[in-house]
Amino acid sequence: MEHILDIERQKGELFEIFANIKDSNTILFLGAGASVGERKYLSKELIELYELHLQRSLNESNITNFIDILSADTSFSRQHFDDFVVTLLKKLKVTAAHKTLATIPWREIITTNYDLLVEMAFDEVAGGSDNVYEL
Repeated sequence: MEHILDIERQKGELFEIFANIKDSNTILFLGAGASVGERKYLSKELIELYELHLQRSLNESNITNFIDILSADTSFSRQHFDDFVVTLLKKLKVTAAHKTLATIPWREIITTNYDLLVEMAFDEVAGGSDNVYEL
């Protein structure tokens, strides 16, 4: 298998990829790493921050198990946790990378992200000279 950064040996493949992107024939699968900028709120960070809020440690690194443990406590409010996460996500800022992603003519963007950074980036660049399609 060739290394992804061995560009010299992959010029033909890269040309085909970029041609497909240009023709709006590429689907972007966007994961949590796209939200990482100055701050990151991945599962590990969410658990740490919520434990700070609770002022106790549950010694659980899996977010699903963490919520299950909390849910067993009758004083736990899932709505409070969700609101806590939303408050954190609202602190994330659009970066130049998000704006670049928003100007590329993807056929479709499929994402697992809960934030709206790409959508907000599109709103910022919409109507500008970089706007080549509708999101």
